[in-house]
Amino acid sequence: MAHAVLLHGLNNPPDMMKPIQQRLDQLGISSTLGQLTGHFEPLGRLDQFKRASAEVWMNDVERLCQQHPADIFVGFSLGALLGALMAQEGRAQFKKMIFFAPAFYLRTWSYLPRALSFTNIVLPSAMPKTTRANEGTPIKAYLALFDLVRQFEASKLTTPHLIIANPFDELVDYQKTQAHFPDTVSITHTPEVKHLIVAEKYVGPENWEKIWREIRKFVGTIQ
Repeated sequence: MAHAVLLHGLNNPPDMMKPIQQRLDQLGISSTLGQLTGHFEPLGRLDQFKRASAEVWMNDVERLCQQHPADIFVGFSLGALLGALMAQEGRAQFKKMIFFAPAFYLRTWSYLPRALSFTNIVLPSAMPKTTRANEGTPIKAYLALFDLVRQFEASKLTTPHLIIANPFDELVDYQKTQAHFPDTVSITHTPEVKHLIVAEKYVGPENWEKIWREIRKFVGTIQ
């Protein structure tokens, strides 16, 4: 049986990836939910989040992949970026990778927290409450994300991959993503937050089934 590791996005709880885990299970693919520092700890979670860094999160993913060797990597947003960097740097190997709204390229306004880089205040989150690991995101966590984006090189992503994104994503630059990865699967929908594409309740049944038709085709050869 093929095995997958799943990794959430910035300030998202790990179990946000459960709808994907459940559909993979239906395809006969077992999976493990990854956890990034500052996103899951029962005590001191926000304190851990404030101290997070690009390398701390890379180490989290490396440890996850060592403990749960996987054929498939599935990541959302920051999680997708981390997985791509792990493959790019040779710190983990996968047969196939699936990226939901990968944070490879960000929209200009996504960098606004840089203006507060002299502090480490926690910026309140505008995301739906059920999608938050913490009530807000520390400036240092945003800076860690920006550091990771700087490290990404599209030409070095040689592992077979499937990218799923929304052209109207508020945070990720879809146009740049599509320019570098022309086979990006586009979905369109009209929820309040267009970045959230990891569950049927966010994208609607039609788009959700479209996503899984593409995933079934993509992973079919390693069943």
